[in-house]
Amino acid sequence: MTQIIFKLANGDIKVVQAQNGVNLMLAAVENNISGIKAICNGGCNCATCHVMIEPKFFEKLPSKSPDEQQLLAKIRTKQPTSRLACQIMVTSQMTGMKVIVK
Repeated sequence: MTQIIFKLANGDIKVVQAQNGVNLMLAAVENNISGIKAICNGGCNCATCHVMIEPKFFEKLPSKSPDEQQLLAKIRTKQPTSRLACQIMVTSQMTGMKVIVK
């Protein structure tokens, strides 16, 4: 299990234990993180799992796929550290990672 820190849109912080090997979207849904709608259930089709990753961890994540880049390009609130949570697999190297949900 890996500790992930979610900062919610209302400013609340929620620390969860995420199972390694599942995507960040599923970890958020399983831990009742508000703001992660996951309408396409992780199919990289809807961008309802848009999050921002703190910069020190953002650089360590695998590159965005072309599908993820295309969806992120359509988001008005996109930031330089924006990602789709469905495209990030939880690993032990993410311990303490802060994920901002808008």
